[in-house]
Amino acid sequence: MIALSKRNFSILILVFVLGYFLCINFHMLQNNLWNDEIYTLKKFTLGHVKTTLTDYHSTNNHIFYNVFNHFYLKVLGINDLKTLFEHPWILRLPLLLLALLTLIYAYRLGKLAGGRTTGLITVLLLATTIPFQNFSMQVRGYAFSIFLDLALAFYLLNYLFTPKPKYLFLIGLLSFLAVYTIPLNLYCIVAIGVFLCAEGLWTKVSTGKTDVKYVYALAAMAAAMAVVL
Repeated sequence: MIALSKRNFSILILVFVLGYFLCINFHMLQNNLWNDEIYTLKKFTLGHVKTTLTDYHSTNNHIFYNVFNHFYLKVLGINDLKTLFEHPWILRLPLLLLALLTLIYAYRLGKLAGGRTTGLITVLLLATTIPFQNFSMQVRGYAFSIFLDLALAFYLLNYLFTPKPKYLFLIGLLSFLAVYTIPLNLYCIVAIGVFLCAEGLWTKVSTGKTDVKYVYALAAMAAAMAVVL
């Protein structure tokens, strides 16, 4: 019998979880479009991109996602609802792929925070959560939202462990895109800001020194919020 290393065993479990998620959600690719999805497509995705960027009369306008969909459908040469009614998988396939990428980031975040076991528990919990399975396939900005929030947490943790300018740039960019997708992601940004303040103050009290990486991370997020708001 071939003995598996911890790394290979973790990869095997991760692949199994991704395969499980793919199998149970693949049939949803052909799910009919429903009211909110149709409204979003009609009012914000298939129209002029200026409307998508500036019209927020309804919270159905998950702006960054709708802008992505606008250009995605233009590349495919689709500009009518009829085609999308007949082939909803065109819209849901990118969301399924993004959900798989989100699960990979969930594993990476858990692994970075507490090791491979933590990473596997994190991805397993997310993959088997009914709200994630449901919302990640909706033609709305929810899949983008959870991916952006997870990626933000991942790169923030990377920055705190190994302060590099590229991580700082990603913190600002992901903060901007998360709130630009769904404004309620501001709650997530604020929670992260509180965490950074608490960690920074604790470091100041315990060492007597100010660790500028917390200040820089807060500044990157604040700059992103100043642009989007």
